[in-house]
Amino acid sequence: MLPLGAPVDVAGSSFDFREPKPVRRDWLRDPQQATAGGYDHAFLLDPECADLAVPAVEVTASDARVGLAISTSLPALQFYSGQLLGGTPARDGAPYAPCAGLAFEPGFLPDSPNHPEWPQPSCWLLPGQTYRHRIRYRFTAG
Repeated sequence: MLPLGAPVDVAGSSFDFREPKPVRRDWLRDPQQATAGGYDHAFLLDPECADLAVPAVEVTASDARVGLAISTSLPALQFYSGQLLGGTPARDGAPYAPCAGLAFEPGFLPDSPNHPEWPQPSCWLLPGQTYRHRIRYRFTAG
């Protein structure tokens, strides 16, 4: 979903994932989630994530059999809760149900080129500049 204004603090909202919680805990609690049918929102990351010392996101499957941590030098992370996966064929041929998976996409906030006032580095790559960012994926098995 494209942002319609300046970034908003997540404190106390259904978008507050600063402490671990199940994704379903605050499912569709916010009007923005209802519009998207789930999470499909960008999160501006805390600056300390940029050096990759602190993961931008850590997620563990509900059965604790697999986990993922993503570290990135990029300033934002798009979180998509898979609401449009319904009907997509799985490996066994059966269709996935809606929300059968999650996606985390490091990058810049959507529509960034049109919002130089947003608190993130410039997303413009000028002639002679090099685009260089890092993303680290760490998988764990339980």
